Amino acid sequence: MLSTSSPRRFSGFPLFNPVQQKLQQRKLQRRSLQVQQQQQQQLQLQEVEQRKIQQQQQQEKEKQLQQDKEQDRQEQAALTGPKKKKPIRQAIGIIITDSKTGKVLLLTSRKREGALVLPRGDRNDDAQETSEEAVIRILYEEAGIRIINQSPKRLGTYTEGNKRGKIIAHHWMYEFSDAKLIQSIPPRKLITNAEGEQVEQKQRELVWVPYNEALAATLDRPMSHLALKSSSFGST
Repeated sequence: MLSTSSPRRFSGFPLFNPVQQKLQQRKLQRRSLQVQQQQQQQLQLQEVEQRKIQQQQQQEKEKQLQQDKEQDRQEQAALTGPKKKKPIRQAIGIIITDSKTGKVLLLTSRKREGALVLPRGDRNDDAQETSEEAVIRILYEEAGIRIINQSPKRLGTYTEGNKRGKIIAHHWMYEFSDAKLIQSIPPRKLITNAEGEQVEQKQRELVWVPYNEALAATLDRPMSHLALKSSSFGST
């Protein structure tokens, strides 16, 4: 006879539940994602700490470099002594006038093409040169001129300052009026050109111009312009 009893379950084998399996998989996925995020955060923190360490090391290197430079500077100063102040420049300017023609002697400029300037130069204080001696030397070196039997008349001394108000030069201005001139060709100085070659300095030309033209030519040279106004032509 056929048995009508209910089917038996096999012991030791749990029943398959697909819903529970999906939940378990999702739980595992979430946990895996959390672990990955935690690992990524740890890596980011490590990178931040590493950058901080590198920055600190760089700052320490720069600080040490500055300290080394300062130490070198102090040692160099101890060897060479205190830094010498730059001496104030003593510039000489010469005005030569001819009352018969009403003209002033100017020279062609070496630096500016077509410009006319007064004979000028610097006093040689290292050689203990006086301003009057410098006038004679500069006239010969710059213009090839020697003055016969006349001493220069001092027009005045003008002070030049920089933008900070510090004095950087004294301009000693002199005049020869109706002087007897002897012109010669002075020895040319050797200068270095743009190609680095030693060449003779170009000879300057002497140009007699009316007093008003001399004033106009020196508008961009305040000391020369002031001296011209103080000359025998300017006082008439």
